[in-house]
Amino acid sequence: GGSVEAISETMTVKAKLRPNIAQARRHADKARIYFARAEAALAIDEFEQALVHWPEFPEALNDLGTVYAREKQYAKALGYYGRARQSSPSSPTPYVNGASMEYHLGLYQDALSDLSDAVELGVNHDARLALQTAEQLGKLVDYFLESKEVAQAEEASRYLLRIQTAKKETRARAQEVLDRSHTP
Repeated sequence: GGSVEAISETMTVKAKLRPNIAQARRHADKARIYFARAEAALAIDEFEQALVHWPEFPEALNDLGTVYAREKQYAKALGYYGRARQSSPSSPTPYVNGASMEYHLGLYQDALSDLSDAVELGVNHDARLALQTAEQLGKLVDYFLESKEVAQAEEASRYLLRIQTAKKETRARAQEVLDRSHTP
């Protein structure tokens, strides 16, 4: 008979450890309690423990960003919101939260980009998130108008008008910006 020769190349497979979701959630729940009590240091410790058990835990990443935002550590908060966005790219929440930090850091065009992405992903299903998005877009409209960046003010206005629950006066101001330029 014939012989059969099998040749195989060496292959390296990287496997991530399976996250301990239950343990991560327990730490995140404790962290939220500490956060509600305004105990930021303890909240941060618990969220970091949650991330040890599940490094891509989107809610913990987002919530840890919120703790740092409340502590006025905007750059650090933005980093966690960015990680939350990578972990859950179809969720508009970290885009909106990140945009708020970008606004605080003077990154207005980045804030507009993140808010437009959030609107495209869909903020209207969450009334609080939609209102927060509209308020931030309204601030950007004002900033861009003051800076004589009319095209950006118009873009922010167009996105703002797509938010169904935006306040009446905010919508009116956005519509006025667009009416002045005669751009649909």
